[in-house]
Amino acid sequence: MLSFKRFHNIKTVIFVTYTLIISSVIIIGAYFYYYTVSTRFVSNYIKTSAQLTQIMSSRFDQIVKQVDSLQQRILETESIREYTFDSSPYDGELMLKQRNFEKTIYSMAGYDYGFYHMNILTKDGILISFGQSYLREQITVTPEIMDQIMLPVFQQTGSKYLGTLTHPKLYQGTVPTVSVSRSFSRHALNEPKAMIEILISVTTLDNAVKNTMSSYDTLSNQVIVMDNDGNLIYPASEDDALFTFYQTCKRNDHFYNPISRQTEIVTEYISPYTGWHTLVVTPYSSLVENTNIYLQATCLVGVAALVLMMLLTYNVAYRITAPINKIKDSLSNLRLDNLSEPPPAHIQPSFTELDMLADAYFVMQQRLDDSLERYTGQKMLALHSRMLALQSQMNPHFLYNTLAIISVVAESNQDQQVSQMCNRLVKMLRYIAKDHSHTAFIDEMEYLKNYVELMNIRFEDQLLVEYHISDIPPQTTMPPLVIQPIVENCIKYARSLDRKLIIQIYGYLREGKWFVDVLDNGPGFPPDYLAELQEKIKIASELDNLSTLSLDKIGLVNLYLRLKLLYEEDFVFELKNSGSGACVHIGGRYDEE
Repeated sequence: MLSFKRFHNIKTVIFVTYTLIISSVIIIGAYFYYYTVSTRFVSNYIKTSAQLTQIMSSRFDQIVKQVDSLQQRILETESIREYTFDSSPYDGELMLKQRNFEKTIYSMAGYDYGFYHMNILTKDGILISFGQSYLREQITVTPEIMDQIMLPVFQQTGSKYLGTLTHPKLYQGTVPTVSVSRSFSRHALNEPKAMIEILISVTTLDNAVKNTMSSYDTLSNQVIVMDNDGNLIYPASEDDALFTFYQTCKRNDHFYNPISRQTEIVTEYISPYTGWHTLVVTPYSSLVENTNIYLQATCLVGVAALVLMMLLTYNVAYRITAPINKIKDSLSNLRLDNLSEPPPAHIQPSFTELDMLADAYFVMQQRLDDSLERYTGQKMLALHSRMLALQSQMNPHFLYNTLAIISVVAESNQDQQVSQMCNRLVKMLRYIAKDHSHTAFIDEMEYLKNYVELMNIRFEDQLLVEYHISDIPPQTTMPPLVIQPIVENCIKYARSLDRKLIIQIYGYLREGKWFVDVLDNGPGFPPDYLAELQEKIKIASELDNLSTLSLDKIGLVNLYLRLKLLYEEDFVFELKNSGSGACVHIGGRYDEE
């Protein structure tokens, strides 16, 4: 019975309902996300593969252009034309021209000459070979050579002619090659009488394919090149049935290849320079492996989203039901002695049955706010009274010392100086008579300087105060009468007749606090003095009535208590020996105006 009731409470109903809804949305969304991403991935890859196909075609064009350019430079050289059409009967002169011919070729192409083999054949049957063999011989130009080899080249009238792997060539080596040929004559504008054939090995094309493929993160595994007539250019060995299929297959799309028995993507680019058709083939299975990564990522994201949504759903259900218990506990435990505890979070009821509890809570919340405001006002009044009591302790102590100085100067009949001292004393009394818990740094320093001037009159050249306060803004707020008591303490305990007392005052801002350091060149704090001072601070912190404290050595204790009252724990009060004297380090929160 208990289990049945728990299942029908608000939290369980909300959690189960929203979990089912969110689970359904996440599963459907994950499926469509995977479908969209995988489809887009295939589409983007087809575009990328098309770009790679164009790059591959450009690389083939570059190889052909290099050979074609070399071929044209060879034919433009007079010594090569002269050697080709030379009919000199003297063998010695012919050999000299042959050496010049070879030197010219090497000077143009280098000693690796960037091609496989070169042949030059005239209609008269003079064959010149360079590359795999070096010879000049007379052959018979048969009708077969003329029709199959020379005639297609002569029909181009001096333009390049590109041969395929199976096209007949003048040099029939063991290495598969394609050819770049053109016709030429002894003199320009004359009828062509000879042809030049430069052979490019398939190894050169293969290296270009490997280098290009390795430069790109591609999933393709095959490159096929054919001419406009469908003749094979690359690779040298290809299954006839498969090659026939690629001649007529779809381009820039994925389809099923019955020969390889797998789905493939074939992208094509037709070179405007060579007319070659470059095909790049990619197995669809390679793409599926990559899309599986998206599937796994989608599943992980879906599971993570489901867990997150369940947590959020549970949190929502908890946030709706938990305030009921919080309101009940708050109303039951409300007392004057626990007003400082944080109240429960406000409720925006989502169910009708919560309205009455919410109304009662809001009324009680307002009652708490009113009580807290009155209590805080009383505390602030008590704090202000205690601060004034501490400040009032400083005034008689300072006034006694200052009047003693004026009395000594008056006995010496220094009327002008007495007048100046009285003016300074009036300014100082006006400053300390103000009923304020904060003052500007510039006003505190003016008060200190008036005090130092009075002390200089008393001690003449035995006192020097140095100010290093440019790093602290003049309007920085701080408690009044915090620096002068420290300087007075230095004069009282650090001064000596055998040396000049030097007091250094540093003011600066660091990490949201103002700091003032007062250093002297005296003997420093005796250990027993520091211990006694710490004990006085402890006792003074526990006293409710400050009037019971003795003024003896209370200047620094007074300063500590006022900093604590004003800044609570956010202040600094340190006494230490610097090696060359005493150092008092104080600071408090910097409230920027």
